Amino acid sequence: MNPALDQDQTQPAATAATPEPAGYYIGHEPPEGAVLVGDKWVDQETGEEVGTVPPTPSDDSRPFTIDGGDAADWVMGLMQRISFQASAAKARKAAVVKNLDTAIKSAEKNFARLEARFKPELEAFAAAAVEEENAPAMAKYDEKVAKAKAVGAEAPKPPKLVRFWRGIFGKLQFVATPPKIQVVEGKNDPLIDFCDEHDDYANILEVTYKVNLNEATPAQLATLQERGFVEVVTPGDRFDIRIGKE
Repeated sequence: MNPALDQDQTQPAATAATPEPAGYYIGHEPPEGAVLVGDKWVDQETGEEVGTVPPTPSDDSRPFTIDGGDAADWVMGLMQRISFQASAAKARKAAVVKNLDTAIKSAEKNFARLEARFKPELEAFAAAAVEEENAPAMAKYDEKVAKAKAVGAEAPKPPKLVRFWRGIFGKLQFVATPPKIQVVEGKNDPLIDFCDEHDDYANILEVTYKVNLNEATPAQLATLQERGFVEVVTPGDRFDIRIGKE
């Protein structure tokens, strides 16, 4: 007789219970009015612990699988925690960027206010300082010019002059700007008509009937200047305030 055949075959074989993932937290949504402190949700008013976030499963003997609603909730809770961390970091980043933008605008506004207030005085001071610095060289140059005239010799070349004053926190400088050619006031329409009537000036007349002097050849510019359409303007030196060491 086979003892195995005498056993009650109607009884189900015992199966090992699947262990629940450790560390479920109370409620799968962040409790209202709670803040995350470490791995716990804490009520901001009472300080009471109102929930915890799930830690990593401690049972490393078997791979974790989604074998039920609780396991799915555990994974989604972990994802929620990470999502909240990302959202909080983004909020902090936005606040920092906003504060920095405000600080930059405030500093630029203060700089512009100081520049508008003191630039004329700084320019006058720099001009006087540069003139004083160049005075000895100009005196020697004048002597050489006088001697050259006396003997009928060619005038010497002017000396290279200092064009800035340097201080502890930067320098004040005068920058030479090149001359530019511009249309004489009131001559724009006559200039357009002239270019429209002469095919050899079609290269500087745009489709919108505007004259582009940048496309003009030296010969064309010379002719336009002779006819009184354009003029050469020398803007003079530009005064710059350069802050910091170069």
